[in-house]
Amino acid sequence: MGKNSKKRRDAKLRKKKQSDARIDIHNPTDRAIFMRELKALIANLTTPAEVSDRVIKVSAKLSDQAPVYLECQPEKWSRQSCCDKNVLEYAKIHGGESVFGFRLWSNGDIYIEAERHAVWRNGDTFRDVSFVDTGETRVLFVPDSPRVVGGFEAAPPRQRFAFTPRHRQVIAALNYMETLTPRHQMTSDESWEVMPSYEEWQAGKRMPNLIPAVRQRFT
Repeated sequence: MGKNSKKRRDAKLRKKKQSDARIDIHNPTDRAIFMRELKALIANLTTPAEVSDRVIKVSAKLSDQAPVYLECQPEKWSRQSCCDKNVLEYAKIHGGESVFGFRLWSNGDIYIEAERHAVWRNGDTFRDVSFVDTGETRVLFVPDSPRVVGGFEAAPPRQRFAFTPRHRQVIAALNYMETLTPRHQMTSDESWEVMPSYEEWQAGKRMPNLIPAVRQRFT
């Protein structure tokens, strides 16, 4: 075996060993590596630029409906992270109904995240009456299958899809870490009272979407 072939083989083995290694977030060294890799994976999530093959595959796991791009068209009174309530309030004024599903975020073709979402519909007309706290002005929305029952609470608030062995390890560690850090889930009415409106957000008011209930030490 030539030197170059051996180097390539050894490099592949090292890469495989790294990707197969489990991440122990209780270990300070592993945790530091995990945080660095997680930041690279999810720090700059954005609306997918196109409906790629992976977007189609993820959408098919979520629903039998096709994803659709929607412009964000919030009202001044629309509240941050209150999409279901925003739609209900908008429907009181304009009629129509709520459509539940997921909006998709991606980091290129290496990671896709599905976030539970609600939009407004009247006949064949859809409108996203909510805003994104990062400033995104367009979202990719996958409606629920008509067979889904249970409304907004029929599915988890977030689903994650990684496409390499190492990234799947990172996401598995993240999911585990979240079980160690309880977060207070406000009701729709509580969120409506405390979350900034679109008008307030435009004026500079900021608030996190999730509120840690207890700070967990990873020891």
